[in-house]
Amino acid sequence: MHTDEELNRRILVVDDNRDIHSDFRHILRMPDEGVPSDLSATNAVLFGDTLSASKIPRYDVKCVDDGMSGLVVIQEAFEANKPIALAFIDMRLGLGWSGSETIAKMWAVDSSLQCVLCTAYSDIPWDQVIGELAYSDRLLILRKPFEPIEVQQIAISLTHKWTLAQRTRFHFDGLSSVAMERTMQLQEANARLLQDIERRRQASERNAKTAQDLERKNIELATARDELSAAKAHMENIIESMADMLLVIDSNMAISAVNRALLCLLGYAEEELIRESPSKIFGEELAQGSIIEALYCYGSVKNVETSYLAKNGQTIPISLSGSLMKDEKGTIQGLVCVAQDITERKRMDEERHQLQDRLVETSRRLGMADVATSVLHNVGNVLNSINVSVGIMTTTIRQSLVGDVRKVSQLLNEHNEDLGIYLSQDVKGKQIPGYLAQLAEHLLKEQEVTTKELESLIGSAEHAKECVAMQQGMVKAGGLLEPVILADLVEQALSINKLLLDQVVVNLTKDYQDIPEVMVDKHQVLQILVNLVRNSVQAMQAVDERILTVRIGLTPDKKNMVKLEVSDTGEGIHQDHVTRIFSQGFTTKKEGHGFGLHSGALLAKNMGGSLHVRSQGLGCGATLILTLPIGTSDSHSMTPLSFAMLK
Repeated sequence: MHTDEELNRRILVVDDNRDIHSDFRHILRMPDEGVPSDLSATNAVLFGDTLSASKIPRYDVKCVDDGMSGLVVIQEAFEANKPIALAFIDMRLGLGWSGSETIAKMWAVDSSLQCVLCTAYSDIPWDQVIGELAYSDRLLILRKPFEPIEVQQIAISLTHKWTLAQRTRFHFDGLSSVAMERTMQLQEANARLLQDIERRRQASERNAKTAQDLERKNIELATARDELSAAKAHMENIIESMADMLLVIDSNMAISAVNRALLCLLGYAEEELIRESPSKIFGEELAQGSIIEALYCYGSVKNVETSYLAKNGQTIPISLSGSLMKDEKGTIQGLVCVAQDITERKRMDEERHQLQDRLVETSRRLGMADVATSVLHNVGNVLNSINVSVGIMTTTIRQSLVGDVRKVSQLLNEHNEDLGIYLSQDVKGKQIPGYLAQLAEHLLKEQEVTTKELESLIGSAEHAKECVAMQQGMVKAGGLLEPVILADLVEQALSINKLLLDQVVVNLTKDYQDIPEVMVDKHQVLQILVNLVRNSVQAMQAVDERILTVRIGLTPDKKNMVKLEVSDTGEGIHQDHVTRIFSQGFTTKKEGHGFGLHSGALLAKNMGGSLHVRSQGLGCGATLILTLPIGTSDSHSMTPLSFAMLK
């Protein structure tokens, strides 16, 4: 067994929720001084027993909000030769690295660190976590909400394990030094042998190089001959290998040459078309009446949509480009036409609307999944705090000394006849008044602890209720036009993102002009605003200056339009990405899906407005600009679109 002096009881907690920090401190640093020593001694005199102190060892607990701060603590402790033995790390950290990334970086600094990965809900598959960290005896998984005894037992086991591992390593290092000395002797002998081998190899390579140079020159001469002979065949093969269809018409208006692509598409043999009139493949419309006339007038045509007539009578849509052939004197020698089969393009145009409908449905489902993820994470943390508060109250009540009041009452009843003498002269009786005073003070402290935990419990329950109510309000069906005050919707969006705003520590600036009500779909506008605020806050996580500015006003260049701007001092947007930021599936985030801003742009357009972005480049922040009409318009049909929040 290890003594307390030998065990390393330094523990680190990494969680973006400050309430979780308090929970771990409650669990791992429960005060032993809860029962004063003099009170315990008096209890022994009166009742013949002692008040047992908690057997839970005390730990040196440090808490940080994010993985980068945790890594700094691990590195400083390691360099000071006071390494951390155990780290409790949350899977979903609000800032910077995830839990698995943080563990990997900590292990790179201190490979002996024991880690516990805590999670209430994770959208990262466990296979991915194992792929990043591999199976390791240094890693445990702890589900939220957890019991205090689980944390205590894990802390005891893993700190003992860390100490045992250090002792084993020191013993192994002693054995390794002996093996290292022998290894160095073998390496020196091996180096001398390798040097001798290298000298012989270099001599052999010099001999082989001369032969290789002669062989290379012969190969180069043969390659040059092959290239010259292949050049002619290559040029002749270009026409036959063209994916586009080639048609050559001579000066007598007869077909003089075709390529394989045209023959395969129309189903003719080459001899069936050569010296025939172009009307045979252009059909009854005799396209040379328009296209060929344009060629003679302008010298060329480009991407003219017409059709070919196949041998089986099928009409095939094509895009045709052509030009005149002239000799050195400028005399017309014929026409060269290149055509592309656009059947597939026509079919794809017909499918475009179907694909758009599928995009809308996919975006809606993805948005609902994001809502569920956010609710599970927020409520999971709240439930964990509730569970810890209940555990503390249960322990306080179970260890309460309120039962000693009954014992004192029994002693007083036994000496009811000579109570004054008993209290003033008896050894036990003289201690009763002082003990009652100490007991009263101790019971008042128990009451304060219980009251404080009850208030925390009520606050946590209210917070869980607010999380669920806010998220439910965002998933209501849209499509109903109603007059709304845009400033009220902005305040709701900021309230929904309050947890993220507090975590990132953002300075918020508001500039609301007095504008009329807008006639829009309230829920669609709200989901756009929630998405814009979330994107701007997330863009500032990696910078020092975090200022979020929200402006509302009228557009100076467009009548009957209002403008809402969400500006941040974040990482900014690369100029190549400014035109792509609203494209479907485009994202610069590691865990993003590229539907949030795209869906927001669709919603804004659907309501007769627009959504665009302005940024001077990386490091210069960005401004997202939403414009909406003030009044109603029959030209804008309101249909529910996707709820897609970029994560």
